[in-house]
Amino acid sequence: RIGTYTRNGVANNMDPVPAPAIIRELFKNPAAARARATGATNNAELQKLRDDDQADREGEIDQAKMARMQVNDSVRETRTLELIEEGAPKTGRDMHNAATVLQHGGTPDNYRLAHELSIAAIALGDTTALWLVSRSYDRMLLSMGHRQRLNTQYGGAKAEPMPLDTTGVNDRIRVALGSRRLADAAKPPGPALSRATP
Repeated sequence: RIGTYTRNGVANNMDPVPAPAIIRELFKNPAAARARATGATNNAELQKLRDDDQADREGEIDQAKMARMQVNDSVRETRTLELIEEGAPKTGRDMHNAATVLQHGGTPDNYRLAHELSIAAIALGDTTALWLVSRSYDRMLLSMGHRQRLNTQYGGAKAEPMPLDTTGVNDRIRVALGSRRLADAAKPPGPALSRATP
């Protein structure tokens, strides 16, 4: 998907659906991407999309609120994907904002893109996106029928941990990516850990 593996200068063994140009360009030449990001201004529309996404999730969530979120999430997802296609995200914060919206997109492709964007955000200097690396990865795994690895996703009325692979990574990696140790997996998540949405 990234196209970093090349043979005779041509990307080889790429996913049939390559990552967006902004992601491929960053991984092809990280120094140039960082230089461009340093001279760029954060995209106000991406920030608003993220702010609206997070505002929808404040307070208690009931069925009516969940229904509104699903409608709003779909609108925000569509617009965020358009902005990515247009090359609008330039800074680490832009990547972080886009990833935050897309991690609520509900499809493996959106989770995969959110994961790539969160890594891109960190590569461009937005280390506050670290929490999103683990959340987007776990959501991507679960959406593809695998167990989560980083212990970030909880569901149901009792906020119980969703299926968890305890062997794929260790607690040092989980904690480094803003998640929790396995010993804490059975405890309900605090506000810093997002709950999985249906």
